[in-house]
Amino acid sequence: MPGRCRRTPREPHAAILRSGGDLGNRDEGGPPRRPEAGDHFVFDRALEADSPDPTDLAFVAVQGSKDDVADQEKGMDGLAAKEQGTKLAPAIGDRLWRDRYNNYSARRLSRGLMVSYNLVPLRRLPEAVEKATEIRDKLKLNGSVQAHIVDTTTAALNPYVLMDDTKPSGGTALGFVKRMGDAAFKIDGHPMGLGLFLVFNLRKMHGNATSAYSAVKGVFDPRKKINGGKTFEVWTKYPWPGLRSIPPPGMAIGLEVAAILRRVKPTRDRFVRAYEHTKEG
Repeated sequence: MPGRCRRTPREPHAAILRSGGDLGNRDEGGPPRRPEAGDHFVFDRALEADSPDPTDLAFVAVQGSKDDVADQEKGMDGLAAKEQGTKLAPAIGDRLWRDRYNNYSARRLSRGLMVSYNLVPLRRLPEAVEKATEIRDKLKLNGSVQAHIVDTTTAALNPYVLMDDTKPSGGTALGFVKRMGDAAFKIDGHPMGLGLFLVFNLRKMHGNATSAYSAVKGVFDPRKKINGGKTFEVWTKYPWPGLRSIPPPGMAIGLEVAAILRRVKPTRDRFVRAYEHTKEG
């Protein structure tokens, strides 16, 4: 997972540092970590041949007067040297800094992309990242694990996986979202949102208040004409008993089946071939 550390600058000076080793999980004196197929910057390299080589990157912005900025820049250079890192050219750093919020361009590699939004305790973020990587690899998906700090106790974990919306098998990637939500609950966090595919999480997220949701909705929608966001049940276009609606647990079963099918028929790694082609060129 690429590391991105920044402070909001008054006088911006973006220093992009490249490390020869894993910034988060490298033993002292250990060998550099080889970028994996799921790294976010591997996707960038497959899309744009002039992107920096995939590696651990730290995005740093400092603030203050011109002299303060220069002193802080020297300090960052020293930290980078200790981690066997180097500073990228200013032109590359400026471009990466401008594009720092463009996290999902990888969808162009596979005609689609699925993001799982979760909140987890900050103290358990390393465990959450490891679990997200494990789920991604177990389901044989191409994707990247990303996270950022929300506040002093909470982190947002937003891993994404590639999916091909034009093929029937592409929807099996939805199983990743279901299993990520289950994992978030187990580490004292929870997924974000409900909607059509996560309606079964309503009771887990709101507990005894769930019945109040249904009671209030029954007052202003007694004929069940409104189901904004598919929050309480999933309706179908068929009027026959048994097919009129699908209980929320039914969606959970369906997504679990999708996850199983996902393991049986993995997507071909087209982006890996594109990346290898850029290395050969």
